[in-house]
Amino acid sequence: MTELGQTLDDRYRLDAPLGSGGMATVYRAWDLRLDRPVAVKILSSDLAADPSFVARFRQEARTMARVHHPSIVTVHDVNESDGLLYIVMELVEGESLADRLRREHLLSPEALAPILSSVASGLAVLHELGLVHRDVKPHNILLPTTGVAKLADFGLARDGGTSSLTLPGTAIGTLGYLAPELLRGAPATPASDVYAFGVVAYEALTGQRPADAPPPAPSTLASWLGTGFDRPLSAALGPSSGRPTITALADILVDASDEWASGDGTAAEPDRGTGATTVIVPGAGTVPPRAVRPGLLVALLAAAILILGGFVAWSLATAPGGPPGSSPTPTPSASITAPTPTLTPSSSPTASPSPTPSPTPAPSTAAQIALGTVDAYDTTVAGLQGGPGGLKGKDAKTLTDLAGQVRAAVQRGDARAARDAAARLVDQSGKLARELAGDAASRLTSAAQAVQQAVAGL
Repeated sequence: MTELGQTLDDRYRLDAPLGSGGMATVYRAWDLRLDRPVAVKILSSDLAADPSFVARFRQEARTMARVHHPSIVTVHDVNESDGLLYIVMELVEGESLADRLRREHLLSPEALAPILSSVASGLAVLHELGLVHRDVKPHNILLPTTGVAKLADFGLARDGGTSSLTLPGTAIGTLGYLAPELLRGAPATPASDVYAFGVVAYEALTGQRPADAPPPAPSTLASWLGTGFDRPLSAALGPSSGRPTITALADILVDASDEWASGDGTAAEPDRGTGATTVIVPGAGTVPPRAVRPGLLVALLAAAILILGGFVAWSLATAPGGPPGSSPTPTPSASITAPTPTLTPSSSPTASPSPTPSPTPAPSTAAQIALGTVDAYDTTVAGLQGGPGGLKGKDAKTLTDLAGQVRAAVQRGDARAARDAAARLVDQSGKLARELAGDAASRLTSAAQAVQQAVAGL
């Protein structure tokens, strides 16, 4: 039994609970000897009562204590006090990727790229040492207020030998991030970490965790992503024999992010959220709306000037008696110039000039993200339709019609109408979610809230 203010081994004072799970509870603590904050993870009493489990847990914790990398949470100590088995770790001030995704639903490729790169570099070190993390998920990826992302919670890590925290043929980890071979009882390998890493990337980019095998391409759920992430994530979530190494996968995803950022939309600015984790204390922060790339605005401006200049020249050339005055009016200089096209007047004297219409500006990247969340919402509704405990056909149509209203308002640039339609969508989704079974209700309401959050940034 633990109490706040309790001191373990006359050294670690437990100050505040930071989180708990099936295996352990984590506390913010103070190292009285070194005068610094730490995180103390105390193993559950049921597991601590198993001598064989305790021996393996100690061995693996000490293995992790020898791993030093900027992208891996440092393990300082492992010990036992009054029957309590605990691990002392670096306390990371910031938030987890899970916290950020709950707040923002999904991330732009450019915002996600440095996180993936950092986590992959940490996993690569583990794999080189013959270790497998076995529980890669957003909750175990910490985003410090300063510095690089860090991989945490190695209570499930195992080496390449015979030691394991589970019985043979038993899968341990978090359902939804477990590789298919682990569910069949196969041993964990670096390839199973690659699968979980792929799930994290897929979820962060699309706002949805892949549920099918094979899952739909990310571009079908978030059309604004383009197709650059489809192939690498398909490989990561495919058969273990075809998965790339963690380093190769991260490199491909970062390259795809760079290509995306250089396309029609620029990526969001880095998250400026602040807070603390407990390894995790909830934080706060938002991603600012993204702007249309300057090059695109220049191109649109040049096109508009070209069309306007051509129409003015045609009007002057065909006016009765020509332009007033004995000499043509000088054309004002402009920072963007283009040759005036030669236009032939209509042979009919009564014909009215028909200038070429101005091109419709491309939607801003904030609008692209909003449209992507509406697409993702429609996909969620389609997946929940039919079957016992699922959406009825008429209810699904009601929701897709409301989503269509949001989409139409975003496409015509009416931010107020989009927000009003999104509010109706959230309200109706909440009402219909009460009739759904299992996790379907949370999936529907989360997808609707994501739409509302996205249009709020228009």
